[in-house]
Amino acid sequence: MTEAAAEFRMDDRPADLLLAASASLGLLEKAGASYRNSELAEQFLVEGRPYYFGAQIRYSDLRTYLPWHRVGEALRSNRPLTWDPQQQSMFDTTNPKMVAEFWDAMFSTSRFTARALAEAYDFGAHRRLLDVGGGAGAFPIELCQRLPQLQATILDLPHVCARAEERSTWAGSATPVSLTPGSWPTTQPARTARWWPAGPDITTEPNDLEIAEHPVRSSRLDRGFSLFTSGGGGI
Repeated sequence: MTEAAAEFRMDDRPADLLLAASASLGLLEKAGASYRNSELAEQFLVEGRPYYFGAQIRYSDLRTYLPWHRVGEALRSNRPLTWDPQQQSMFDTTNPKMVAEFWDAMFSTSRFTARALAEAYDFGAHRRLLDVGGGAGAFPIELCQRLPQLQATILDLPHVCARAEERSTWAGSATPVSLTPGSWPTTQPARTARWWPAGPDITTEPNDLEIAEHPVRSSRLDRGFSLFTSGGGGI
C-alpha cells in the first residue's frame, strides 16, 4: 500500500481505499498485505496487450463521463455537450491530445467488434479487404492476424492513416496493412468515389454511413459494389 501511495502521489488512507475498491471490482487480487493485477486487469488494462481497453476508459474520463451529469441540459437544448456543433465534424479540434485519445479509444473498442465479426462471418472466400474510414486500423489488424489469406487496405484521412501505420507496426500483423490517404465526404457525393482503390472483394464501412446524407450514402455504396470482384460483399 505504501508503494501504491508513492506511485499515485496520495496519502496512505486514500491509496488503501483505492486498492480495496479495485479489488472489490475484480481488477486486483489481495495476497496478504500485497495486491497484484487480476487476470482481467492483466488482459485488458495493461498497455501494450492486444486487447488493451484503457484507452477507451481514459477517453471517456476526459470527454464523456462528466457530460452525463448534464443530460437534462442536452435534452432541453438539443445540442451536443462534448463538441461544438459549429464545427464541420466532431473530429475537428485544435487539441492534438484529444484527437490522439479519440483514435486510441476507437482502436480499443473496435478490436472487440472485429474479433466478434471474424467469429460470426465466414471470410474464407475473401482475399482483399477495403476498410473505408478504417481509423487506426483495428479491423484490418485483427482480421489479418486471424485470417492469413486476407490482405487489407485502409481508406481514411491522411493524418488518420499515419496513426494506422503506427498501430500496424506496433501490432506486427502477419499481413502488412496498406494505406490509402483520401476522403469519404458526407456532403459531396461527386467527390466520394475518386479516392477509393480498386480490387477489393469485401469492404467494411464506418459507423458514420448511417448519418450521411442520402445521395452520399448511395454514392458510397454504389462505389463499393462497383469495385467488387466476383463474389464480393460489404459489411
